Amino acid sequence: MKYIVGPNTKESIRYASDLSAVWNDAGFVIYQNPNAFPRAYITSLYVVEKDNSRLISKVFDEDVDLRKITILEKDPQVKFNAPSDNSSQIISYSANKVTIKGKSASGGILFLSDNYYPGWIAYIDNKKTNVYRANYSFRAVVFPRGEHTVVFSYEPIIVKIGLLVTVSGLIIL
Repeated sequence: MKYIVGPNTKESIRYASDLSAVWNDAGFVIYQNPNAFPRAYITSLYVVEKDNSRLISKVFDEDVDLRKITILEKDPQVKFNAPSDNSSQIISYSANKVTIKGKSASGGILFLSDNYYPGWIAYIDNKKTNVYRANYSFRAVVFPRGEHTVVFSYEPIIVKIGLLVTVSGLIIL
């Protein structure tokens, strides 16, 4: 978490010694966590773990640097040449759509710290791609080398079925 809200008391300040206060008033204080991960980033390494209990163990393992490696539930069956300088930036963000621009010299896994949920679809440069469950609860896509735009879009099948039923009903009427 990047920001933490708490009561403005001596007790809470003592527990938040490694955080910096960015706002406070008489009742509350907002702390910024300098160790928070970015919302979206590209890793050059991944491992696959299908067993949920082992997957969670790896996520919380202090020896696993989740800034460098992504833990996936399914194998995307890609290989990356070598770790490289990767960059990503969220361009737009709404409840149903996230647009990210990224760059990678060798390709990697684009991790987005939003919950994985059925109905999320991803497009890389307007071409549909697979969305993977990453680090137990989040979303990721295979990011090809070069500069690309990735769009995560919430398009649940139930909405399409509802639209089809509605249009069919209107035509019958």
